[in-house]
Amino acid sequence: MIIKADCIEWMRQQPDASVDAILTSPPYNFDIEYNTYKDQVDDYRGFTRSWITEGVRILKPTGRFIINIQPLFNKYMPYHHWVYQIMEDNDMLWYGERIWQKNNINGYRGAAGSMGRSSKPYLWYSTEYVQIFCKEDLYRKCSAEESLLDVKEQMPWCKDHIWNISPGRNKDHPAVMPEQLAERLIKLFCKRDDIVYDPFSGSGTTIRVAKRLGCNPIGTEIDEEYVKLSKQDQGIKE
Repeated sequence: MIIKADCIEWMRQQPDASVDAILTSPPYNFDIEYNTYKDQVDDYRGFTRSWITEGVRILKPTGRFIINIQPLFNKYMPYHHWVYQIMEDNDMLWYGERIWQKNNINGYRGAAGSMGRSSKPYLWYSTEYVQIFCKEDLYRKCSAEESLLDVKEQMPWCKDHIWNISPGRNKDHPAVMPEQLAERLIKLFCKRDDIVYDPFSGSGTTIRVAKRLGCNPIGTEIDEEYVKLSKQDQGIKE
């Protein structure tokens, strides 16, 4: 299910404890050129607190809340730490994190006057953080029939905390979550028939992968063109 809506407004209309898992990669406030949404929020920390707090409310007990984000390193704003603090304020339990190594940056350009000096070396990121949280309990019962995961997948995904995955590509969307990343996270932390919600559905990666794996996905997206793009990809007629 793909819904054209502001995610905060939509979540406020939903009952408590109504989704099994939340998996998303929110706009990063990097001034990325989306279609109609302006990715430059004045109070990004407040915005993040608002949508996470509503997400926690609609998440079922033992549900998992997974956020993929990158710090705004050129302005020294640790977004991934903000996410942790907001989750802690909402009594969520930290399960762990994975580092997504994108391998998509060639070369390095330091800030003017910083090269070869310790005055202010420019720290670059070719990685993003995937933070995993749980509501009330880290343990969530899952039978063999409900599981989406097999041992051969689980071993490397859990052993290696750095995941080398190429970025997603879509000519109609500037920031696409790769299917491989979504698939690993859904298999590790969800189970068959789960209601999996993505507040920032975008081109629909979470929706597409969750549906393919046997879950019941819901996505909200504020941009009408991205909603159409996602529905076309799913073969959903208007």
